[in-house]
Amino acid sequence: MNNAEMKEGVTPRDISPAIPALIKALEDKDPLVRHFAVTALCYVAERRCNISPAVPALIKLLEDQAPAVRWNAAMALYHVAKLRCDISSAVPALTKALNDKDSSVRGWAAEALKVLRSYGRARKKG
Repeated sequence: MNNAEMKEGVTPRDISPAIPALIKALEDKDPLVRHFAVTALCYVAERRCNISPAVPALIKLLEDQAPAVRWNAAMALYHVAKLRCDISSAVPALTKALNDKDSSVRGWAAEALKVLRSYGRARKKG
């Protein structure tokens, strides 16, 4: 890695091989492992690397017992939506998350839905 890459941080091409392992870790029994895996996926998505294969697992995590896992899942879905990936399958779960007892979950769910609406992808399935 050259100096310019070090200043910019890790690039998507450096991160993408880790995505399958991170997705697998989202199903770990340990909430701390799930938390760190979803946090890492947020980091990856923030760097404009497509994590859309994680969407089904992220949807499930919106109902995790650990609030930090739930809000990181909502934040990750927000970042996936910003990449203009179709995550319309997440609309029902994100809509439900608007009533979560944790304000961070509600906030990130609202932001994800706002992005989806702006791209015309927030129609409910069914």
